[in-house]
Amino acid sequence: MLGLAPPGLFGFEGRVVVAEITGSESFIHVTTAGATGVALARGGVELQPEAGVQPHVDPARVMAFDAKGRFLPTRPSPIEAAA
Repeated sequence: MLGLAPPGLFGFEGRVVVAEITGSESFIHVTTAGATGVALARGGVELQPEAGVQPHVDPARVMAFDAKGRFLPTRPSPIEAAA
């Protein structure tokens, strides 16, 4: 998941597709360079479609999925790390 985080992490320019306010968090669907991701923001963040945003990625919290929606591990599991 992408996060709307403070500077210092890997960031890029994007455009809002839709923002979903779910109470204490907002899920912001962002498109950039032909790809779409979902950013998690704490609190109710009201953004209009097509608004420019600068999401930042925390590599330690990235989750990736293949074209069929299957989870792709981005780091070794605790069992693999212990081996």
